[in-house]
Amino acid sequence: MSLISKDPDVSEALRSCRSHFASAAIFNIGSNILVLAYPLFMLSVYQRVMESGSLATLLALFTGFAIAVAFRALFEWIRPALMSRAGLRLDRRLSERLVEALFRRRAAGREDTGAQTLRDLDAFRQFATGRGGVAAMDAPWAGLFIALMFILDPLVGVVALVALLVLMALEAMKVGATQGKVGQSNRSSVSSYVALDLALPSAEAVIGMGMLPGMLRSWRVLHEDATAAQDAVRNRAAALDSLEAGANLLFQGAIISTAAIQFLRGEAPGGLVFVSSMLFQFAMRPAQRMITIWTDYIPVRQGLARIEEVFRSVPPRREKIPLPRPRGVLTVKAVTYVPSGSNKPVLRNLNFGIDAGMSLGVVGLMGAGKTTLARLLVGCMRPSAGTVRLDGSDVWDWVQSGSMRHIGYLPQAIGLLPGTVAENIGRLGDFDEVAIVAAAKLAGVHDLILRLPRGYDTLIGPGGYPISGGQKQLVGLARAVVGNPSLVVLDEPNSNLDGPGEDALRTCVRALEKAGTTLVMISHRSDLVQQMKRVVLLREGEVVGFGETEAVYRKLGRPVIVKAKASHGA
Repeated sequence: MSLISKDPDVSEALRSCRSHFASAAIFNIGSNILVLAYPLFMLSVYQRVMESGSLATLLALFTGFAIAVAFRALFEWIRPALMSRAGLRLDRRLSERLVEALFRRRAAGREDTGAQTLRDLDAFRQFATGRGGVAAMDAPWAGLFIALMFILDPLVGVVALVALLVLMALEAMKVGATQGKVGQSNRSSVSSYVALDLALPSAEAVIGMGMLPGMLRSWRVLHEDATAAQDAVRNRAAALDSLEAGANLLFQGAIISTAAIQFLRGEAPGGLVFVSSMLFQFAMRPAQRMITIWTDYIPVRQGLARIEEVFRSVPPRREKIPLPRPRGVLTVKAVTYVPSGSNKPVLRNLNFGIDAGMSLGVVGLMGAGKTTLARLLVGCMRPSAGTVRLDGSDVWDWVQSGSMRHIGYLPQAIGLLPGTVAENIGRLGDFDEVAIVAAAKLAGVHDLILRLPRGYDTLIGPGGYPISGGQKQLVGLARAVVGNPSLVVLDEPNSNLDGPGEDALRTCVRALEKAGTTLVMISHRSDLVQQMKRVVLLREGEVVGFGETEAVYRKLGRPVIVKAKASHGA
């Protein structure tokens, strides 16, 4: 049994706790040595006090016993405190890295276990610094206590060793009989949690179209698989527990009987009858604990594997020197993207570019790869081949350097966060109040915000004040343009907008062009795309048209909408 990980992040986090584990092991040694104080006290009382009748000897023995008990209590308090500190350090080293990796995976369009992976981290931390870690420290003491019984009397030691091996075999049988069902139960439980997490955001559609019974049927299959496996585990474990408990009592009697026979033969002191029983229990505790925690270890190991997979898929972000504000020259060179677990490219060998301050429309049929391209342009994910560059630097370098304040992005899934309107627009503290209000005015949402219950201090997002889809989109637009970024990428920015909302969007676009912002707009609406100076046409992940907007549309034989004069402000 091992929680050693090949992942460098997990391994480094565990190494950072070595001093805590080493200190806890030292106190564990002291605690296990001092546990012998009770049988030694009993044996001494039987051999010395009962035969001599000396109260002074009894007082001296009891004083020593009390001191030993006090120190053992102190050690038992210090050891878990040290392990708890190790757990806190593990959490500090891994939790933020894991949350960041989960966000990056989801931003790249990957659906996975989400918050379940954080529960896996909690389980790993609690096991490694709790029952699992303590059991590993205590394990050698089973053999030491049996060895001590051999020293006291070899025959009693032999019986105790046989008893220990038989009881460990029974415990191992219990683990083996339940191991498969435990794994099945955990996998089904995780699947049911994930299915529910993914379905809850669609609650409106589920209820509004009567899909709740069907959704419950699908969820119930996963849930009942988990509960059935749990029930099977309980039934099998109960049967083997009763067998093990009976065997334990039987062997206790065998050890006491053997010690009594040795006493009657005059080959051992009378106190051995009691001491041998206690030493056997001391030996059984760590041995049983090592086996019983195996049922905990299995799901913890599975959870650790999920954590390692998340870390492998998202390399740690390396801090780089912040890059200066870009002019906005965007270059896409030989970009290909193949999703993880697939052999089919979503995008193939894309090549195009625009100068600073230029606007670009991206069009194509559903499934052409437009949203994937948007994610690549803002560094949500990296190309499988090729590069996306902003002012000559890889966009990924902008992400690594923390210079994303110069890039604005409005995704299709707007994703407002729990917090106030101001916090959402200001990117959770990256921009001050002046920039926030300016962005809201630019997006045409300032007046709407003032009508909210607490204006810019109104809580929105999950659990906050309910705002419409169009209002969310305008708040998301304000967040994208806050701080006058050099590059703005808008993915279907009008999908939830009504007439006034679209007017606000057009006004914002014209203002961005006038300010010299490089703008990329993805939209099915020709009237919006044709306001862009250039257009790229995607078909099945390939560029089939790129150039001046009017020229591309005329070449395709599509009608060209006459641009409003204001759109030429750039």
